[in-house]
Amino acid sequence: MPRVNRWVVAGVATLAFVAGMGFAAYGGLGRSTGPATTPVVLTIFQDPSTGLYSYSMQSLRAAPGTIAEFTIRNFDPTPHGVDPSFASVRGTIGGAMQVQPGSPSGGNGMGSRSVTSMPWFGVSHTFTILAGGYDLNVPIPPALSPTAPSTVTFSLKVMGPGMVQWTCECPDGGSDGDLPGGMSGSFTSG
Repeated sequence: MPRVNRWVVAGVATLAFVAGMGFAAYGGLGRSTGPATTPVVLTIFQDPSTGLYSYSMQSLRAAPGTIAEFTIRNFDPTPHGVDPSFASVRGTIGGAMQVQPGSPSGGNGMGSRSVTSMPWFGVSHTFTILAGGYDLNVPIPPALSPTAPSTVTFSLKVMGPGMVQWTCECPDGGSDGDLPGGMSGSFTSG
């Protein structure tokens, strides 16, 4: 019987173990390691025809049971203030949002920080869903300037199927969160 070098065996075993760890970290062969994710990217921008700020999309969609990963870039530098009940993060996975202060590239080079609330008078906009089993509120900080947006990210477990209304709860200079259009819309799962 041939003699096998124990160092070769140890090396092959270590390589197989490390490769298996990396393979498992990426879900293996078609196995899911958790719910599917759906990116939802929104921008709050100034409408040149009205001068009012608006969300870039009003109709949002994700599959039930997935995780919606939201990214909201806010170009509005004005803190509009909000009822204090809308100054705290509610309903996100982990109960927080990640905030990155603005720069023209969308970040400040310092990374993001986890935030659970803001001063009510410093909120620029909100992303709020209070229907269909959701109690979601995310206060959005103002941009550093009209060319240096703040960026907020958060994750939401999608329920459903169904459609719910989302709104901005800030009294933001004419784009009333109760009106359909720029500062409200629908979120559909299914």
